[in-house]
Amino acid sequence: MISAKPTSLRTLALALFTIFTTFYLLRQPLPGRHPTALSLTPALTHSQHPSTPHGSTHRGSTKPPSIAKVSMLYGEHNEHYDLYSQAVDTHIRHAERHGYPVYVLRKGIMQDNGYWNKPAYMLALVIQELAKPEDERVEWLMWFDADSVILNPALPLSIFLPPASMSHIHFLATKDHNGLNSGMFFIRVDPWSIDFLTQTIAFPSYNPGLDLGVSMDQMAMSYLLNNSYFEEHALFMPRPWFNAYEFHHGFEGHQGDLLVHFPGLEADRWDHMRGWIQVVGDRRKKKAWEVQPSNTEYPSKVVAYWSMIRDAYAVVREAELRLESMPGSAARHDFLNRVEGLRRAIAREADREAAVWEGLTAVREGLDM
Repeated sequence: MISAKPTSLRTLALALFTIFTTFYLLRQPLPGRHPTALSLTPALTHSQHPSTPHGSTHRGSTKPPSIAKVSMLYGEHNEHYDLYSQAVDTHIRHAERHGYPVYVLRKGIMQDNGYWNKPAYMLALVIQELAKPEDERVEWLMWFDADSVILNPALPLSIFLPPASMSHIHFLATKDHNGLNSGMFFIRVDPWSIDFLTQTIAFPSYNPGLDLGVSMDQMAMSYLLNNSYFEEHALFMPRPWFNAYEFHHGFEGHQGDLLVHFPGLEADRWDHMRGWIQVVGDRRKKKAWEVQPSNTEYPSKVVAYWSMIRDAYAVVREAELRLESMPGSAARHDFLNRVEGLRRAIAREADREAAVWEGLTAVREGLDM
């Protein structure tokens, strides 16, 4: 059985783990230009607030939330490492342009499985930020896998984030045919995130009989996000927005998209990565991909997305009030099923506009009965 919240013993164990991890990471010496996981010092120390306030129109503020970018890159220095390094550099240049700190893990810290380095590093950074005065913290961390290349550095990350009225949303991610893809995601600097990341790391210990496959951290996150304690604070967004894939046959995105990601390409990954790195390194070619946000579909589509989510939440609240006054009957049971269907659509299928609108329509029809 997968637990939604830790029991008291689990809470103690996870708290001790968190304290140990943070102490270990913070006590190490500082590195050079690029930070390691051991220093928690950003590679970039520019202003933590992006200078271009795109995306603020749906937040009711001209000041975008502060964001830091996070990744990891370590291992044998060979041709593949060099490609990863060049890919990470495109993210660093993007961050320089918008004033985002960048944290890059340069040393493995989890011995059992390298995949656990991601949630462990993110956990340490969340704790580090929460330990600061509130006005000195970044508000969000964006994880990016090192096998991704920024295509449109003009696009600020703030454009994707929830409006201020949805401060309960702490996690934004995308899906593919396997479910959650944790190659790119946003996580809010919030105590909820400590719960989520700690339970992600502890997941195999408390579910030893569960096969988590190869991407163990990703699968652990997937299981947790199917749990009501966590799913109420998470949303999926359309994958091409900030996690567009390169397939064997080509790119699923188009000019103006934020980035290209290379999961699942096996040995073909290197040629595809090399090709895109050459594109963004060519002054003439990269101009075709760098599109000002106002000339892309992002502003209208993202605003429409959050408007849809806002409408869905409002309808759920109205339906919950109606349920309180409905007597037990077949009609109430049917209406409750409609409401549960909409809740599931919001939590698990918000990346599919049709699924949310289908749930909305069903509940609204029930309200009109």
